[in-house]
Amino acid sequence: MEVVASRAEKDRLHALFQARDREDVAYLVDEGLRDPSNRFMAAKFLGELRAQEAVGPLIRLLQAADTPTRSRAAEALAKIGAKEAVPDLLESLDAENDMVTKTWFIKALGMLGDKRAVAPLCELLANESLFVRGGAVAALGAIGDPKALEPLRRARANERWYNRRPYKSAIRKLQTRTTG
Repeated sequence: MEVVASRAEKDRLHALFQARDREDVAYLVDEGLRDPSNRFMAAKFLGELRAQEAVGPLIRLLQAADTPTRSRAAEALAKIGAKEAVPDLLESLDAENDMVTKTWFIKALGMLGDKRAVAPLCELLANESLFVRGGAVAALGAIGDPKALEPLRRARANERWYNRRPYKSAIRKLQTRTTG
């Protein structure tokens, strides 16, 4: 099945690229985030531009109906360094049913490096999805809180031998930070 975009859709997408190129954050927020077919791209561009003024609208997009928009909003918030989004990311993570989007939320939390995410991420070490567990391991390693050491060790012991390497890497990072 071939998808054919209308001329208007192509023009709106082109306008987003132009706005990104001229670093027009106001256009990306005001027009781009309102366009349901292109708002995931607007969110991506806002993250690339590190647009602090877009944090509020991006937080609202964590509740969007479509998974690409939720994922890109989480990524953008992380690229911006919006630690004020951590509670909303944690709430969205808890409510998310799509495993791919869930891993984007986890990655964003790891990128933000906020210790408020450690306990919820440690809970995900027992998740049935290998991708969710792996994302949680990487995020915990990135955050670097020694409180994650024991949960990581326990989870590694429950993992099949061929899935243990990321745990070992995260544990090493935490031990290095703990011992200096």
